[in-house]
Amino acid sequence: MFCIHKSPRLGVHVGGAGAAVVVKPASGGSAIATTRVSHDADASALGAAILAAFTVDSTVLIERFVRGREVTCGVLEGPDG
Repeated sequence: MFCIHKSPRLGVHVGGAGAAVVVKPASGGSAIATTRVSHDADASALGAAILAAFTVDSTVLIERFVRGREVTCGVLEGPDG
């Protein structure tokens, strides 16, 4: 996993990643401004995904894509904590 912080000058080097990645804001849930970038995409696709994530948060995560089903579970606090 990579973590990128927003800065005035963003340079991205893509080389030999060999796998699809998921680009998403560090906060805001897993569906908002989240993009899957395939292993054979060019650097402009990765750059566009990073810029889209930066519209939501100042920190962006880039993780290796893992095929599977995403499950969401709400957690409620009870009266005794």
